[in-house]
Amino acid sequence: MLSKAVIAPVVAALGLTLACSNQDREREREKTRAAAERMRADARRLASDAKHQAQSLDHNIGRALQGGPGNGHDAMSGASAKLDNAAILAKVKTKLAADLGLSTVTNINVDVHGGLVTLSGTVPSEDFRKRAEESAMQVSGVARVTDDLRVSP
Repeated sequence: MLSKAVIAPVVAALGLTLACSNQDREREREKTRAAAERMRADARRLASDAKHQAQSLDHNIGRALQGGPGNGHDAMSGASAKLDNAAILAKVKTKLAADLGLSTVTNINVDVHGGLVTLSGTVPSEDFRKRAEESAMQVSGVARVTDDLRVSP
C-alpha cells in the first residue's frame, strides 16, 4: 500500500497542475476577448471609412453628371473616350484576326483616336495590306483608316 508520504506530494502536484491549467485557460480567454474587441473596433473603423468614401464618390459623380468645366465633366468624357477607343481597338484586332489569321495580326499594330484607326507594321503581301484596311473599315465606330502598313514578303 502507498504511504501518505508518497500520495500527498502526488495530490499536491496534481492540484498545482490543475490550478495552472485554469489560470492559463483564463489568460487565453482574456487574450481572445481583447483580440475580438480589437477586431470589432477595426471593423467599425473600416465601415466608417468605406461609408465616407462612398459618400465622397457619390458627391463627385453627382457633380460630374451636372456637366460644365471644372466639375469632372471633362474627366468623365475623357474616360469615356478612352473606353470607346479601347473597345474599337479590341473590335479591330478581333476582326483582323478573323479575316487575316492570328499569326498575321501579331505583326500589325492598331492605334485608335476617336473614329480614326491607324494600322502599322508589316504584312506579307499587298493583298494582306488591302484586306487589313478593308477589315478595319468594317468595324462599328471606325470612321477612317490610315494605312501605314509595309509589305515585307
